[in-house]
Amino acid sequence: APCTAMVFVWSRLTGGNPLFTLSQVALNDSIMVFAFAPIVALLLGLSSISVRGTHCSPPSSCTS
Repeated sequence: APCTAMVFVWSRLTGGNPLFTLSQVALNDSIMVFAFAPIVALLLGLSSISVRGTHCSPPSSCTS
C-alpha cells in the first residue's frame, strides 16, 4: 500500500532503524487484517446501516 511504503521512506529519510520499522508495519498490518471485520461490523451497527441484498423498485417501496 502507498501509505506503508511512505512509512519506509520516512524511516529511511530520518535515519530510523529499518528492522524496527518493519516490525511496526508488520504488527500494524496484522492487527488491521484481524480487526477490520469487527470494526466494520461495529460501525455499521452504530450507524444502523443495513447491508442486506434487497431489490426494490421504486426505492421508496424498500423496507428494513
